[in-house]
Amino acid sequence: MKYFKLNPNVNSKKWRGCIIPRDELIDDGGNVIPVDFLSLIKIPTNKKLFFKKLRDGYFSPISTIGAKYLLFDSKINRINNISGNGVKLIPISNSEKPEKAYLIMYPFECVDCVNWDLSEIDLWPSGYVPKEWESKRGRFFLKPAIHENKIPKHLDAFCLNEWDGAFNIIISERLKNKILSLDFDHSFLEFYELVQT
Repeated sequence: MKYFKLNPNVNSKKWRGCIIPRDELIDDGGNVIPVDFLSLIKIPTNKKLFFKKLRDGYFSPISTIGAKYLLFDSKINRINNISGNGVKLIPISNSEKPEKAYLIMYPFECVDCVNWDLSEIDLWPSGYVPKEWESKRGRFFLKPAIHENKIPKHLDAFCLNEWDGAFNIIISERLKNKILSLDFDHSFLEFYELVQT
């Protein structure tokens, strides 16, 4: 099975003029919820979640929250087909216009499968001590390499263990094909095939 790192296509000019959500959520009780792995996994399913805009603009089919998670327009036909096997879709609405809603694509499993010897990483400068929120391995994970035999066969999405960098979302070829079968502008996304050992 092939695996891909899923990212927003930051080189696409189509991002210009899009709404950008703040990197925090607000629940229906007014509580602020940081967008991180531990916070999202603890959200009760009956909670309504809202986002506030960091930047005004038009509602695009794909968006991001911080540098962690991808958002899909909840009105994309058959979007719920991508949930399951490691993926949970968490609904969030615009606090000003609740009819405008996204689904956070939340990969809720972490897998220890990185081949660090073959992975290409942009390391921190010599002597630099990473901040608490920064990855201890390096600034950017340029080209991850993975041990395929360490990935549970049923998983279609997961995060790489020991990597806290941007968009740590790995998907199977099965899930990639499901995403590509949905009716939206796929040029908002990039799929980087991972080296497997």
